[in-house]
Amino acid sequence: MPDVELHEVSVFAEDEAVVLGDNVLRAARTLVLDGVTDVVVDWSALSIGGAFPLVKLLLARSDQGNTPFNVHVMVVASSPLDRTITRLVKAPRSSGAMRAPWRTRP
Repeated sequence: MPDVELHEVSVFAEDEAVVLGDNVLRAARTLVLDGVTDVVVDWSALSIGGAFPLVKLLLARSDQGNTPFNVHVMVVASSPLDRTITRLVKAPRSSGAMRAPWRTRP
């Protein structure tokens, strides 16, 4: 595939907020799609928060453009491989409100 573009996007901000969807959309908006007939989205490593906004944006751009293009979505799974993947970042912290004790009103 001669005209493949790969974009690296961050999942978490420095404060550990999830920013994947915004970063995916920012990268996708920079794509020049004039004359493109097909766009393939490999959803294998994307969460729903990154994949759905991306596909929605691509479909909208295809509908609004002068030359519509096809959007193909693929997912590849490999359970043995998935089990070997380890976490590279800390899990995001929850807010203190989630740890607050339950109180009943008098």
